[in-house]
Amino acid sequence: MTSTLAYSLPEPNVWLFRLSFWGIIAMLTAGGIGIYRASKNQFALYRDTKDVFLSMPVTLLNWFSLAVLLWIGRQDADLLSSMKAEAAQAATVWLGTFAIAVVQARKCNPGVTTRQIIYAGCGRLLLGTMSQLGALLVLAGCLFAFFGNSHGQRSRFGFGSYTSDLSVKLFLISLAASLFQMIWSIVYETDREEVNEKRGWVYGAVNVLLFCLACWGGNLLCEQYELASTDALLRAAERKKPATVRHIIAFNPELSRTEAILAATDNGHRKTLRTLIRTRSDLATARQRAEENGNQQLMTFLK
Repeated sequence: MTSTLAYSLPEPNVWLFRLSFWGIIAMLTAGGIGIYRASKNQFALYRDTKDVFLSMPVTLLNWFSLAVLLWIGRQDADLLSSMKAEAAQAATVWLGTFAIAVVQARKCNPGVTTRQIIYAGCGRLLLGTMSQLGALLVLAGCLFAFFGNSHGQRSRFGFGSYTSDLSVKLFLISLAASLFQMIWSIVYETDREEVNEKRGWVYGAVNVLLFCLACWGGNLLCEQYELASTDALLRAAERKKPATVRHIIAFNPELSRTEAILAATDNGHRKTLRTLIRTRSDLATARQRAEENGNQQLMTFLK
């Protein structure tokens, strides 16, 4: 919704952004240590092939919830009051999936210290995330090769003519496939019992399927929050209900606010204007309307 940088975010959402950001950094660090130690046979990340497949939905929910927390943390501070429930739900999902990963790691490594179990749990999550991203890269490369433009013009995916050559496309696909194969080799080399090497591409296909299902479910969920229209925002501004305006904006960040800003400027309701104005363009619109109305007090407020 806004392009505000993290260091200039107002309170109280700075803590949420920082917590999400450092949570990701901590997960990457601990996960990297876990993968390294597992490769040295200090402990195992997985038990067997079944355990590998059972870890996929846990991993997907883990990094999805972190991404949602990071997105919420970047919103304007006053909008956070309308998104507390969603932030709490995302944090609960993240903590829950982390706890599940640690429990799964404990089952694979009885008698191992708590620190090593945490490293193993983070290693499972990081390696699973890398596997899912690698599988998606292979799919994206295949789609690009199939739908790419072969006439030297910009393709529909935004790439230039240098990627129109078939050999370049095949190289990109093979590079993504090799990356996924390398990740899968780490998966089956860090197990406790036995992981079937030949299930790698089945694992990748199921990862892509899970990602598509998650996107579909997320889209259905988002539609529940996108019922508001420009008219609903305008009515809320005319009725001088800043809390309703804030809620609509929070879950409809791309909704046009121009008409609502004009209406709030006409009725001179400062709280509603403070809620509606998000960008310099919004501020310029309100100032221009106040000048047209000759409202000196409102013009002073907008300065």
